[in-house]
Amino acid sequence: MSHAIQTYAGSADDAMFGRSYAPRGEVAPEIRLPAGWWLVPAVLGGAAGWVALITAVFF
Repeated sequence: MSHAIQTYAGSADDAMFGRSYAPRGEVAPEIRLPAGWWLVPAVLGGAAGWVALITAVFF
C-alpha cells in the first residue's frame, strides 16, 4: 500500500495530501448543555405540531 501512495503523482507536490491530524494535546471543543436542554425543542415542536393539526382540521 505504501508503494501505491508513493507513486501517486500528486502526493509529492501537495502538502495537504493525505489525512491531517491535530497536534498532540489538541482536542475538539466540548459543548456542555444543561441537563434539561431537550425539553425546550420538544415542547416547541409539540406545540407547533398541535397548532398545525388544529389549523388543518378546523380551517
